[in-house]
Formats: sequence, structure tokens, C-alpha cells
Amino acid sequence: MANNENMGLRVEINRTKVAIALLTQSASSTEYTTGIKYWSDEGAFKPVVRPNGVLSGFSMTPSGTADTVNIAAGEANLNGVQLTKVSGTLLITRPTVSNFKISSVTLDAAGAFVEVQGAEDTAFSIVRAALGGPPLIPVDSVELGQVLMDAQGAAVFVAAELKQIINDSQEVATFPNFTIDFENGRILVPLGFKQIHTGVIARAVWAEYHTAGFLDMERVSSVQLPNTSRSVSSDATNTGPVGNVTSSVNAGSATIIGTNGVIEPAVLINDQKVWVIFNPDKNQSPHSDVQCFWNAVPSFDAAANLSIAVTMTAENAASNLGA
Repeated sequence: MANNENMGLRVEINRTKVAIALLTQSASSTEYTTGIKYWSDEGAFKPVVRPNGVLSGFSMTPSGTADTVNIAAGEANLNGVQLTKVSGTLLITRPTVSNFKISSVTLDAAGAFVEVQGAEDTAFSIVRAALGGPPLIPVDSVELGQVLMDAQGAAVFVAAELKQIINDSQEVATFPNFTIDFENGRILVPLGFKQIHTGVIARAVWAEYHTAGFLDMERVSSVQLPNTSRSVSSDATNTGPVGNVTSSVNAGSATIIGTNGVIEPAVLINDQKVWVIFNPDKNQSPHSDVQCFWNAVPSFDAAANLSIAVTMTAENAASNLGA
């Protein structure tokens, strides 16, 4: 009869910091990857993710001076740094051949207000890098807004010529929403960031994180990982019952025969959020993993082995992996 005497249970016991660095974006700009698995989500070791973009401020208003825009103070994520910038002004270049031109107002890699000029035409376009359209901007810059011009002569801008629409003419660090894939070490942007930068790529995303270091738990006697269960309820109606299915994640458990119940790994990580990797056979590749809160309670009994009861509470059920 098969048993699991050769099972392996590895648990996150420490973390290694990876300094903030530029992530690799996918062709669709919906994924930003590191190639490093098992990011920690415990307390002070949580990732810091900084997509380039505005955090607050930088409102653009007309200036009393011709061809000049006032830009309010603001904060932005810029190439891994949270930058605070004082207010300023920016001189915008009018069209010289055709009447219609769009210039982007940007925060460049050095943190300066810089104009990036679009190509002139006889009408406006909404297409990036097209004649009469907004320009592609450097990948290490942040777009704050756009200035739309339909005349060549010097003049004071009016509010209608200044455009700051989130995810259209202004890059905001917190939109579109992103999630962290802690297991595979990547940032997921379901809607994708706009590809408005040179090379038709999206904004840069930087991240600092801690990778999990694992310890093989000894004297493990049983393991049950968090799993999904479903329940069915129904409401009575005049045409018969109407059912409803709900799902929940059940807590997992493990039993470890301890040595002292005080200064051993299973107890020292009590109440921490950790990665757990389980192998039915530690000499084989198939395994399951889950990120969960680890709660270990030792039980002292003069007539029995010291037993540590572990509860694993997770937001998601364990994943089953072949390699």
C-alpha cells in the first residue's frame, strides 16, 4: 500500500531583498516579468511596485505669457524613484508650416518639464506619431498632458487647448489597475498600459521585492493544503427552486512532531504569511504550492510526543504543478 513517508514540506523561513529594478514588459504590455519566482508578501517584505506615472498634481493651466503653460507642483513615479517636483512653466513650440499640431508635456528622465513635439498637419489626429497626432514620448519619461494648437501665430493659450485625460493624454501611476503574481514574480496589467512611448511600447515599470528562502520541515506526519469547496443553496419560487453555487477556500493543516515547541522553525514563523511547497515525494518534481498565513500551536503532553498543529489560511487554493 502506498504511503507518503518520503513527502517533503518546504516553508518560507527567510527572505532576500532584490533592489528596485526595471522589469521586462511583454509585447502586449499586460505583463512585466522578472523571471524570479516566489515573492514574499509578509509584513515589511511586501513588494514596492512603481509604474512610471503621475501620483498627484501637475495640473496644467494657461499662462499670461504667449505660448507658455503653467504646470503645478506634483509627485510622480519616475524610473524607480518617487519624485516630488515644484511648479514651473514650459514654452511650447507653435506650428510653422501647417496649422494643426499636438505637443506632449512630459517629465523627462532628469525630472525636468520637457516638450515633445508632434508632427504638423492640416487637421488633428488621435493616432500616436501620425501627422497632426500626439507624439511618441521617450520610454523613461512620463506624459503629463498635451497642448493642441490650430494656429501658427504666437498667442496666449486657453483652457480648451490643454488636455489632461487619464490614460489618454496623461499617464497616472495607479491606472490601469495592476496585480502582483507573487508565485511567478510578475506584474499583471489586465487592460494593458498604453503603448505611447518610442518603439511603440508602454511605460516603464520598476519593482523592489524579497524572494522567499525555504527550509525543509522535518518530522512532518501529515499535510492537507488549502483547497476550494463549493456549496449550493436555493430560493423557493412559484416556478420551482432557483439554485446558487458559492465557493470558498478551506484552511489547510499539517502536523509536525516537534523537539521543544519554542525555538524551532515551525513555531518561529507563527502568524507569518509564507510560501509553502509540498511534494508528495520529495525526490519527484510534481508539487503543490500556496501562499498562506501559518499558525503553529504546540501541544505538550507528558505521555506523548510534542505535537505542533499547523493551520494554513489562504486567499487562494493551492496550485498543483508538474515541475
